[in-house]
Amino acid sequence: MKRMILTAIVTVLLAYGVATAAELKDVGTVEDIKVSGATATVVIKNKSGKQLTLKINDPLTVDKFKDHRINTGEEVRVKYDSATGECKLLRKTAGC
Repeated sequence: MKRMILTAIVTVLLAYGVATAAELKDVGTVEDIKVSGATATVVIKNKSGKQLTLKINDPLTVDKFKDHRINTGEEVRVKYDSATGECKLLRKTAGC
């Protein structure tokens, strides 16, 4: 019985790890912003020099681009899906 429970727990943990393996976090500088209606595309250059092109679908984040609360040259923290390029979180690192 204990072995069966342990096997079930290990299986669940492995399945969870595989499901979230594509979600990555990074910090970088905003290089380019293109707003198109309710979505935006942002190019971020991380500290190692790699450029990330991310799709933004969150209306609050898109409004921050439209209102110029987030501009090119600013450092941001992102959480994104590496398989689809969809950004889950984009915030300034400098705080207020």
